[in-house]
Amino acid sequence: MPQNSVDHWDQTYANKASEKLGWYESHPDTSLKLIAQCQLPAEARILIAGAGTSTLLDALLAQGYQGLIATDLSPVALSQLQARLGPTAQKVTWVVEDLRSGQALAPYQHQIDLWQDRAVLHFLIEEAERAAYLKLLKELLKPGGFVILACFAPGTAEKCSGLPVRQYSAADLAQWLGPEFKGLDQREEVYTMPSGDTRLFTYVRFQRVSDHV
Repeated sequence: MPQNSVDHWDQTYANKASEKLGWYESHPDTSLKLIAQCQLPAEARILIAGAGTSTLLDALLAQGYQGLIATDLSPVALSQLQARLGPTAQKVTWVVEDLRSGQALAPYQHQIDLWQDRAVLHFLIEEAERAAYLKLLKELLKPGGFVILACFAPGTAEKCSGLPVRQYSAADLAQWLGPEFKGLDQREEVYTMPSGDTRLFTYVRFQRVSDHV
């Protein structure tokens, strides 16, 4: 079975055009709407977890955001994204990182205004992986900072890119984040893949209201 590893994701991005990937969005409308609702200043530090080759970076740069941090497990994906952005890639901080480790992101402790993740968390199946991800999120996010998560919803596909995924409802995500996070928005949206198949996503937006674990 393929593993959720650097090699798996490097091969995925190397062997398939971005527009053919099963999570590709030509324009990430829902993520942009939720980010706009956070009402962040242009200089806010926004961490895009699992940036891959997402068009979200293009859109946020076009909107004038200056504190973007793009992180991904795959250096191949980030290289492709940098190449597509061209000269504007210089306005982004690039970090090759496994969110189950977090070592390369340690300098950003309590400096992140928004943690945005579409379709990364749901690949973390083991409890130890989920715990490591949540620990890193809490270490990096400022008090008052925002979290936007998008995961496969209950009842949709059980695999993506050949890997098993964990499905989440909004209530599941609220329970996982814990009482220091206040729920602000939740919705389910049908995503149409490049293949024409559909997947149901759970989107949530939370704000950190305390530092108590």
